[in-house]
Amino acid sequence: MPRAGLTPAIVVARGADLADEIGLDHLTLAALASRLGVAVPSLYKHVGGLDALRRGIAILALGELGDAMAGALAGVTIRPDGGPDDGPDGSAQVLALADAYRAYAAAHPGRYAATLRAAPPGDAEHGAAGDAILRSVFAVLASRGLAGEDAVDATRALRAALHGFVALEAAGGFGLPQDVDRSFGRLVEGLDRGFGRLVGGDAAPELGAQGAVSELRLALTVEDYPRALRFYRDSLGLPVLESWEDGKARGAVLGAGRATLELLSPEQAELIDRIEVGSRVAGPVRVALAVLDSAGVADALVAAGAERLGEPVVTPWAHRNVRVAAPDGLQLTLLTELDPRPGE
Repeated sequence: MPRAGLTPAIVVARGADLADEIGLDHLTLAALASRLGVAVPSLYKHVGGLDALRRGIAILALGELGDAMAGALAGVTIRPDGGPDDGPDGSAQVLALADAYRAYAAAHPGRYAATLRAAPPGDAEHGAAGDAILRSVFAVLASRGLAGEDAVDATRALRAALHGFVALEAAGGFGLPQDVDRSFGRLVEGLDRGFGRLVGGDAAPELGAQGAVSELRLALTVEDYPRALRFYRDSLGLPVLESWEDGKARGAVLGAGRATLELLSPEQAELIDRIEVGSRVAGPVRVALAVLDSAGVADALVAAGAERLGEPVVTPWAHRNVRVAAPDGLQLTLLTELDPRPGE
């Protein structure tokens, strides 16, 4: 019988504590059994072996790190004009993520080491454990204008730089007398500036620097400005980048990730409407927004006053799309890119 008071979760948690003390590489079932006061065979009633124990520690640590990073983002104070207190361009969010990462690695070196290896193919639980981290990072990068492959490139660069710094710091690799915290802040600042260069970096403009398009801005005139601002800012979650007010003359610029311009023939526009709604309903302007969960976002927007125009549908181009109309009448296609079909 398993020892009273021990469960798989407790064994993994105590294993994580021991890994923090002695290092993940030195963690053995014998060492953990000694710490718990049981025989090694007793541990097999709770974990399938050393590999299973390390997998459990990785899942635990990824969840903890994800919570720490999300909590750090929640603690970034945003000014009324949309900028964080210590920077108008969102860099405080990147620094908050980086600080949380560094602090967790320093406080839990054994747990942190378990997070470094990617989840094996087919291990859905392990893979899902890191989703919260990716959501936090991708959300911040989206506010910087990065999405898709650009966001993946930036995420890998950020992780590689942060891991290199915390690994050197843990090993005592910084011997110069200058402030290490200052150096870390400058590293993150440089990374954040570099992210801006990734936006549209693959496209070489044929126009000169004076004529190249650097931003696509869709301007909407709405009858009920406060309601529209609440809908797009609070319900849809678009960050306010700039705002102004002069009596009743009010306006705001909201970030929406990476902007693209999609040109459609009337026949293609009709095809899209038939797929998403069932009939031709859109005018000449329709906004498509890429989100992680189109169905969930649509439900939230409908609860906030949007009109559902169609149920979620999987398109021939491997998107899950949902069409809604904002309270101001603008039609929004919420799309989630699905995994490519086999052979594609």
